[in-house]
Amino acid sequence: MMRLFLIGFAVLLVSCTQAPPYHDHGPHQGHDQGPVTYPTQPTYPPVDYTPLPQPPATQPGDRICGGMTGSTCGVQGEFCYRTVEAQCGAADQTGVCRPIPQICTQEYAPVCGCDGRTYGNECNANGSGVSAAYRGECRP
Repeated sequence: MMRLFLIGFAVLLVSCTQAPPYHDHGPHQGHDQGPVTYPTQPTYPPVDYTPLPQPPATQPGDRICGGMTGSTCGVQGEFCYRTVEAQCGAADQTGVCRPIPQICTQEYAPVCGCDGRTYGNECNANGSGVSAAYRGECRP
């Protein structure tokens, strides 16, 4: 009787320690893209170390406008001129009070004005009392 018990115990022990059979059912339903891969390290865009834009060159007697105080020119026929690099005064960029141009060339070099409208060139934008936000037509 003891011998029969030991044989049964040995069979039970062997059957419990074996790994279950592996069945490959092929790719999962709806996943035709192949195996998923993950990058080993995150990727980041390159850092731009371009120097920050400088304010427009000033001359003696020029009045600074914009900036942290938000000062305006306050004189009829002038506007706060900012270079394209000043991004319409973002991050408290300053500008310089300049006369609004009365005559501009008809050269087509479109700029997007700080008011969100496309102008034929920077002079046309300035003629409307607006600085250029960036070169090219305004994006929708």
